[in-house]
Amino acid sequence: MSDEGFFDPVLATDRKSDFPDAFNLAMGDARKRQVVTKTAAYTASADDDVILVSLAVSSVTITLPDAVAFYDSTRGGHCFTVALTTAASGRTCTVDPGTTGQTIDEQATVTLTDARDSITVVSNGTNWFSITRFGIS
Repeated sequence: MSDEGFFDPVLATDRKSDFPDAFNLAMGDARKRQVVTKTAAYTASADDDVILVSLAVSSVTITLPDAVAFYDSTRGGHCFTVALTTAASGRTCTVDPGTTGQTIDEQATVTLTDARDSITVVSNGTNWFSITRFGIS
């Protein structure tokens, strides 16, 4: 836009061409997630963001860390996504809060059974809460 409030296509084009580079520099690392794939019991760590689970071999339990330890009053709660890549008849992926007394949406555990089922949880400093669920009742 020009100073008079009229649309100026040259200025708009120039500003727009700089936007993607500035945006990518600012957001580049924020969009990347640490992804691990598991086929056996696993305890999530601070380095994990997305945990892909295959039930091709056996049922799997993913244990979340202590919700208290994974909350920062300045930066907020840590998020984990657990997603099934492969399902098998009679096998399940159990997402367990791990610490006695802690829950996920006030449930002791959450169970994923079908391929593409997923849950993303965040710590509020006391417990884990789902912010997205797909395929889980």
